[in-house]
Amino acid sequence: MSLFNQSGSFYGAPLPRLITTATYLPLGYADNTGTVTTTANRCYYVYWPISESRTFAGVNAYNQGAGDSGEKFRIMFFNDDGSSGGPGTLAKDFGEVTLGAASAYQTLTSSWAASAGRYWGAIWHDSATSMYGMSPFPAATAVGSALGINNYSVIGSINDSGTNWGANAMPVAHYVDTAYGAAPSTAVAPTATLRVAFASVTPLVPAFRLRA
Repeated sequence: MSLFNQSGSFYGAPLPRLITTATYLPLGYADNTGTVTTTANRCYYVYWPISESRTFAGVNAYNQGAGDSGEKFRIMFFNDDGSSGGPGTLAKDFGEVTLGAASAYQTLTSSWAASAGRYWGAIWHDSATSMYGMSPFPAATAVGSALGINNYSVIGSINDSGTNWGANAMPVAHYVDTAYGAAPSTAVAPTATLRVAFASVTPLVPAFRLRA
């Protein structure tokens, strides 16, 4: 029996209402203190359903490195209306963070009146930056797989040639490498997928959270 279905319900019931001031990762993900060294100019896309119409206060992420002063990243959300599926029109640009010389909890405060629906969260880095990461829940523990969303049935795996067949390679996020800059009005379509073995504790995508 599936714990979640694709409409965002929990054992057939709607998900609980969002709590003011609480922060939220995308459904089915857990964060950890493992290091993600981002790829310069890479935009990471994570499927992010929102269960109710809500005004969000902002987003946050945590840079881990102390040697990334002056480097930048941007957090955006796109509607799930891409011409070939996936991220499409820009729903919200939360803005840009310029890192200082120390590890720090980075917050972008910008109000977003979001409707309930399907979105793609995106974090885009201009440089190779050390960040705390997140992984799908079944891949977030070293003791074995747990109940949770199987991302193969939700986001799929782009350009999978079959090399991961039988390797328990869980899709983590899609990505595209494109010159860093202002938020585009339409997402640059993802070209590939990051994958990690089940029960791996190694994150591959930077963690970022929505604040209700």
